[in-house]
Amino acid sequence: MTRHHGLHVPSGPPDIHLGSLGIWVRGGQFGASHDDDWDGNWLDVLIEVDAASAVVQAEGPILHASEVATMVEGCKRLHQTLTGEVVLAPMEPNFGLTLKMNAQGQLDVGIDISADCLTQRHHFDFELDQSYLPLFIAGAEAVLQKYGGLSSNRHARP
Repeated sequence: MTRHHGLHVPSGPPDIHLGSLGIWVRGGQFGASHDDDWDGNWLDVLIEVDAASAVVQAEGPILHASEVATMVEGCKRLHQTLTGEVVLAPMEPNFGLTLKMNAQGQLDVGIDISADCLTQRHHFDFELDQSYLPLFIAGAEAVLQKYGGLSSNRHARP
C-alpha cells in the first residue's frame, strides 16, 4: 500500500506498542539541555494507529512523561487484577487511549487520534488478549527510564 504523502515513515519498531498502536519517542521536547521538571518532561512523539484500511498519525510534543507514568501504574493494576479500566487523557488533545478489561478477560482498546484536532477526529476500537499488556508496560517503562526516570516527584506538576 502506498502511504499518504503527509505520513512519516517511522524508523525502527515503536518504543511502545499495543496491537495497531505504535508510539515512537524521538526525544524530549527540549532535548537533554532543559532541566525544568515540568517543561523538560514533554516527549516529542510520533503516534500511529495502523488499522484495516486506515493509518492515522499524530506527532509533536503531545505526551508528558507524567501521563505515561500514570498510564503505566494503571496498566499494572489492570494486568494484576484483570478488572477495571485505564484512561489516558493527555493534556494535548491529539491522542487518547482507553483500556478496559471485558467480561471475557479480553482487553477492549479505544483510541482517539488526530493530526489536527481542529479539523478532524479519528476513533478506533479493537479487542486484544490481556497478554499484550506486559510488553506495552515494559515499553512505556523503558521510555520513562530513558527520558526522565520513574520517580513520581520528577513528573509532578508544579
